[in-house]
Amino acid sequence: MRMKPNGFINKMRVLIVGAGALGGYFGARLAESGLAVSLYAHTRAKALLIERQGLILTGQDGVSRVSRMPVYYRIGDVPPVDLALVLVKSYDTAAAASAIAKLYGKPRPLVLSLQNCLGNLEQLAAVLGGDCLLGGVTYEAAYEQAPGRILHTGSGNTCIAPFLPKQAEAAAKCAAIFNAAGLQALAATTAELDLLRWQKLIVNAAINPLTAIYRLRNGELAKSEQVRGEMMNLTREAVAVAQSLGISVDFAVVWRMVLDTCRKTAANRSSMLSDIERGRKTEIEEINGSIVALGRRAGLKMPGQERVLDLVRQLAAEGNPT
Repeated sequence: MRMKPNGFINKMRVLIVGAGALGGYFGARLAESGLAVSLYAHTRAKALLIERQGLILTGQDGVSRVSRMPVYYRIGDVPPVDLALVLVKSYDTAAAASAIAKLYGKPRPLVLSLQNCLGNLEQLAAVLGGDCLLGGVTYEAAYEQAPGRILHTGSGNTCIAPFLPKQAEAAAKCAAIFNAAGLQALAATTAELDLLRWQKLIVNAAINPLTAIYRLRNGELAKSEQVRGEMMNLTREAVAVAQSLGISVDFAVVWRMVLDTCRKTAANRSSMLSDIERGRKTEIEEINGSIVALGRRAGLKMPGQERVLDLVRQLAAEGNPT
């Protein structure tokens, strides 16, 4: 049951930066809870379409709901907000940081990144400073059936942590906003942030490329003995890279997270699979590519990671993504 936020929370004005699957999902859920939510889309056509039809979210129960909110494609038109939730692809992080910097001077609104991959927070901090910045991970899953039409394909925890320890209270308030919207959110600490990000990176690196290579939904991966073995090997190689950097990732723990994610998001078509099918640019370089680069620097052998990196690159080249 979703609860209406109260007190500090219901006064929050939220901007969703990125109108894709997760941006649409979180935008709809936060708007349904009574928050003043606006959406920033990267194209005029998408912004006008969502404004006209609304944001249509279909839940796991098959019921569709329509949320209406202002949608902008010119950053200068966006009104003041208290929280900017960044959910663009990693290769668009620099552009998102620049847009937020142009729009808001100091003091800036809180900026929360729930993006996949490493390096997003550092890119945001380089442009915006660390004082306003929160980071985290989400295991919610959603699929963009068409622009503005989002299918929720799996539930999971969202962890929110301050980039700098002094923003611990802000992280707790953001977690409260998510929980008030009926989402499962936890506040974490700055010290936990690297581990959280590496665990999510490893989960993505084990699941996403295999869904794209074999054209499988998340839940189908573990059903094949061969694919399950490949997924385990990808997990093992990525854990070794993290450990070489001093990140205390435990293989048994993160392997359970991989299988749990496959189970909880069984119906999901991963973003990498969706991107390959639609001829769009993938995050293979930011996910598996970053693991391979760090592993090579540490002198590690990663034949599994290198294989999926090469195969997804080939698939992307065949689709001529831009």
